Amino acid sequence: MGEDDRCADWSVRTLKEFVLHLLEEREYRYSQRFDSQNAALSKAERAAEKRFEGMNEFRAAMGDQQRTMMPRAEAEIRLKAIEDRMSQSSGIGVGWTYAIAAMAVIVSIVAVAIALTK
Repeated sequence: MGEDDRCADWSVRTLKEFVLHLLEEREYRYSQRFDSQNAALSKAERAAEKRFEGMNEFRAAMGDQQRTMMPRAEAEIRLKAIEDRMSQSSGIGVGWTYAIAAMAVIVSIVAVAIALTK
């Protein structure tokens, strides 16, 4: 079985059938590859879309937080005003504390005196 025997089976018709079969097979493989690539691409697009939605939600949350939080300078001004009011009224508050304590002592002494006299 030499090379001449193998070539003897080929004709123009069989060669045409062979080439057409190869072309059909390659076309099928290319269509499979194309379908797989399209599926992978659409999956990647969906994943990127979800990620971008998450990023947009995060940006919106940061924007809301920025709008609702008080700036540091404003907070310091308000805290300073509260501290000033407390330091001004601390003298009055201490005086009232001493007055109430003195009244409590006097009431206690009177209660003891009344209890002893009975």
